[in-house]
Amino acid sequence: MVVVRKMLGPAIVLALSVTAARAQPAGPADARIQQILSVLRERPDEASPSCLDSLKEMHATEDALQSATSRGKSSDIELANDVLETDYQNVMQVCGVDATRVCHVPQDGKLGQACASLRRGN
Repeated sequence: MVVVRKMLGPAIVLALSVTAARAQPAGPADARIQQILSVLRERPDEASPSCLDSLKEMHATEDALQSATSRGKSSDIELANDVLETDYQNVMQVCGVDATRVCHVPQDGKLGQACASLRRGN
């Protein structure tokens, strides 16, 4: 398992980085997701498979919303927005557990700053 996680390390970092660039939830959800991802970017091997799956689902919904928006179909846009809000909540819940676990013990440097920001956001 450790070997597999180390081999997936770059993929996890990429997934977390892409999410930071793509995820644009409004208001407090955006700030919370960014705080969580700041921690997990420093410790990418701590991101659980459930977290990564939640991020993938969020990306797929973002793509669906973008497609619906370009088609201008309001019912599809409303549905995609509702699903996206649920995806944001899932990312905050599932990935938040991973980030909180990392921050459970005192951390230094960038990780310490990210953990402090995560704690302030609670």
